[in-house]
Amino acid sequence: MGTVASNSCCEADKGTNEEFCVPRTHCFDADADDSAAISPNLSPGVGHMWSESSMQVGHKRSSVLTPDLEIMRGISLSSTLSSGGHLWRYSPKKFSTEQRMALYSKSKPVEKLDIFISHTWWTPGWQKAAALYLQTAWPTLLVSWLLAISVAFVLSVTRILPMPFIYEANLVGFTALCPFGCWILCFGIFLPLLLSAVLLHLNCHRSPLCFVDVACIHQEDSHLMRRGVQGIGGFLAASRELRVLWSPPYLSRLWCVFELAAFSKANSSGQIVLAPLFVETSVWCLWGFLCVSNVLFWFARSGRGGASILAYFIVLVVIGPATHGLRKSYLSKQRLLEDLKKFDLDEVKCYSEADREFIHSAITDWYGSSEAFTSYVRGPLKRKMLEPILHTQLPLPYLLFLLTPTFSISFETFLALWMGRAPVESLVAWAVGMMLGNNLLWLPLFMVLWIYLCDQFAQPRWPGRCWDVLQTGAVMAVCFLFAAFVSLGSNFSVAYGPVAAICWASSGVAAVLGVLITRPLRFRRRKNAFLVMEAKVPDTEIAEMESNA
Repeated sequence: MGTVASNSCCEADKGTNEEFCVPRTHCFDADADDSAAISPNLSPGVGHMWSESSMQVGHKRSSVLTPDLEIMRGISLSSTLSSGGHLWRYSPKKFSTEQRMALYSKSKPVEKLDIFISHTWWTPGWQKAAALYLQTAWPTLLVSWLLAISVAFVLSVTRILPMPFIYEANLVGFTALCPFGCWILCFGIFLPLLLSAVLLHLNCHRSPLCFVDVACIHQEDSHLMRRGVQGIGGFLAASRELRVLWSPPYLSRLWCVFELAAFSKANSSGQIVLAPLFVETSVWCLWGFLCVSNVLFWFARSGRGGASILAYFIVLVVIGPATHGLRKSYLSKQRLLEDLKKFDLDEVKCYSEADREFIHSAITDWYGSSEAFTSYVRGPLKRKMLEPILHTQLPLPYLLFLLTPTFSISFETFLALWMGRAPVESLVAWAVGMMLGNNLLWLPLFMVLWIYLCDQFAQPRWPGRCWDVLQTGAVMAVCFLFAAFVSLGSNFSVAYGPVAAICWASSGVAAVLGVLITRPLRFRRRKNAFLVMEAKVPDTEIAEMESNA
């Protein structure tokens, strides 16, 4: 490690993913074998900067967890997502002095915090912005989607919006050329994003107050910066929740480990929320794939002959790349389990020996020794985080969000039948068999199977890229067969009338109930099997560690 001769470290990390700027007073070079040119462990966000005098061993550890109310600040979570998540997406080293001060001015003095957001700037900022946006805005997205498709339906029925295309209907004896629009699909895709962004901005004052390093620690005044960095433990002690935006580099960053240690010690009643970034990024990617597939489906549906069953297979075009991408996303889950299992505090790198000395001394005072803290992470902390890690399926709101593009196109077809004066039997058959049975019952089951297989077969079973592609192909084949079964079942149920549609929807209800009833049992078995396989410490010793922690 050597001192950089230039006046700024901002130029020292070109070509890397490092996303913060270390103050001019104290710059470090990374080891030659590291991809970053400055220390990633100096800070969660601004490069935690300590003067040598502030890092003396004699520094009182008891003050580390005492909130410094004079400099403690918070920022609304919604504010961090304004301007498309500008705070997260762009490196603070690229901000001008005016931009940094404007960012600091968005935070305000507080005595308590709702959320301390723990993350590493080694991870691309867009992933954190996308994850926080979905975590925060999913209720608005779903409500906005319902509002958007309802407005599009009314405007189309009243002929305020034109329906210039045609759909050739052929179901329950009804054959006709019906007027066909694209407004429900377009409104259902684009308006929720726009409305949720606007509402998120308007409700900033009601949003949870958070600690986000680059906004709550002064970026220009070196004295206030040092106080802010020294007060990280106090920020944690005053926070109700520690939200860990986990990414693969997280547990290799010493300051991130410090935040886990400090919160666990100072906030026994607080909640640690593990939020792996791959979950939300996977949802956004899948939603994008589904939007594309349903736009392709719309083109296949419109015009003469659009009622062909073959049109449904158009949506399967994107299954290949989506499956491969989803498998790779779930590899991060395996990495998280491995990181917790093999965690060793002494192996976590830190390029500043002063930082390392301070953090190790604080953790030793709190937990007795670095070995004791390592055991705590591998034992009680891993057990505490095990449930969200082992859960394969997405949260229900995310699953509903993924269904919106497909439901929009089905509602578009229902509108075409309505405007084409289809008989009541045809409308009922479509609403029950397709919109309820297919979209709300069988399609979620397809999603569950798809995600489960991508999770279970995320790790390549054989070496070599060709085998990895074949593994994706095998998963895709199973998903394709299930999707074909659902597509054919839905179309035949609609073709044979309301009774067949009701039977199809009823079978979907039975299948969903079966999955919901057996899911807790399957999860308990999986969790117990994992604990038996992974446990290295007797239960009595684990219980003792949990009580000490």
